[in-house]
Amino acid sequence: MLVTAKDYEDFYLSRTGRLVRDALRQKIRKSWPHAKGARVLGYGFAYPYLDIYRAEAEIAFSAGRLEMGVLHWPDKEQNSALFAASQALPFENNYFDNVMLIHALEHAGSVRALLQETWRVLRSNGRMLLVIPNRTGLWSMASWSPFGLGTPYSRLQIEDFLREEQFDIESVQPALFALPSTSNVANKMAPSLERIGPYIMPALAGVYIIECTKKIYARITPDTGTKVPVSGRWIYVPKPAKPTG
Repeated sequence: MLVTAKDYEDFYLSRTGRLVRDALRQKIRKSWPHAKGARVLGYGFAYPYLDIYRAEAEIAFSAGRLEMGVLHWPDKEQNSALFAASQALPFENNYFDNVMLIHALEHAGSVRALLQETWRVLRSNGRMLLVIPNRTGLWSMASWSPFGLGTPYSRLQIEDFLREEQFDIESVQPALFALPSTSNVANKMAPSLERIGPYIMPALAGVYIIECTKKIYARITPDTGTKVPVSGRWIYVPKPAKPTG
């Protein structure tokens, strides 16, 4: 079972891991064509994907979950990796232009707390990109891979979380249609499955790649709102102003 950052690194250095990395990097680059002059944060285990933007970004940090540790990153250069609790990211408000959550949300003790912290450190209209294991995908059952650990989510579940935590969803891409196998046959089939998978079996995607933007209006909380039922769910709406005079 993958437990430490070194275990995750070993997976991505394997042949299957490299195929996974390349397939997801291509889709991530499509969502974020560039990050020139941007401040970028990767949280979870984002090394294989964060380095796409390192050369062009103003600043790039990789923050690892406390329970798995971190690796020195970038290799053979000044370290830009650190530990960070998901409920208290060690950065000031409105600091980053882009945040990537990869191998992060499915392990969070509180999904809402991590999303709220991400919202806090993002600049106005900042962008967040998530890679989330799909509950109905085959990779969520492959416990030998990073995508078979933690809690997978359905697309609707994650979209509800994001909207409730003040993010606008810009795009949702199903990805990782390769079979969760280390066999040579499965690895050879991977590129073809990645091309046709979104059209013939989107529900079996291994992950969803979701791009969001930070909403800039004030968050409504139990202290500032009133709970009302809408479409079978309870939501908060702004409290009416008290009459004066």
